[in-house]
Amino acid sequence: MRLTALFVAMLSTTLVGQEPARPLQINFTASAESFRAATSEYDGIWASEGPRTVAAMERATGLRFEPGPIGVPAEVEHHSIIFLFVYDVWVELWGQSTADEQVAIERKRTGLVDYDGLWRTALELSAGSAPAASSSSSESTASRGAPCTPSV
Repeated sequence: MRLTALFVAMLSTTLVGQEPARPLQINFTASAESFRAATSEYDGIWASEGPRTVAAMERATGLRFEPGPIGVPAEVEHHSIIFLFVYDVWVELWGQSTADEQVAIERKRTGLVDYDGLWRTALELSAGSAPAASSSSSESTASRGAPCTPSV
């Protein structure tokens, strides 16, 4: 969920065709006092990983992000869009094993949206004519050459 929140924040900004003049600034806001610690954690992650994350997202999507600042509202829901490219970003940033683990975690989430269904749809779209990934698949992205197709 942590990584997904970062991508929600970036999608909530206006996209432009130029290099940003300064790093993307994201302001995380807790939706309730009980989320204050998580908000601080997001701030820390963004401080250390923000520039690398933006660069990977720009390469994966072909888009450039304005520098912000942008706010991250708690009620924003863009998982169906994010899941189309976030696996490739995770692979670039932290490797395929970590990306596969994150997809497996995300697919088990319950709550606001049908995470498993959204991942299934995104993986089917990304794989093109390749068979859709399932939780029992052991075929890797590299062996199939299809983007956003984890081996989870």
